[in-house]
Amino acid sequence: MYQRQAHATVANCFFESALRDNRAFCGCTGLTSITLSDSVTSIGDEEFSGCTGLTSVKIPDSATSIGDRAFDGCTGLTSVTIPDSVTSIGNNGNKNCQ
Repeated sequence: MYQRQAHATVANCFFESALRDNRAFCGCTGLTSITLSDSVTSIGDEEFSGCTGLTSVKIPDSATSIGDRAFDGCTGLTSVTIPDSVTSIGNNGNKNCQ
């Protein structure tokens, strides 16, 4: 799994627009919560992979797809809300989650 240590201290993020940069928050172990606005339509490949501190994710109704391994290794996740609007989930979207 790819890790990007520079983001390890980010704790909370609000995303107002689309997540287009695959792996943007990969390995951010200090990330604990994310808020996705209604303008987010997709979550890229490995976007939050390895974010072991992430505990919950609510994906907005505007989202239609979740990329490959988007939450791979997010071992702290206890709650994920995926709306009916999501019609595509990539390979291993939640691999290695508890």
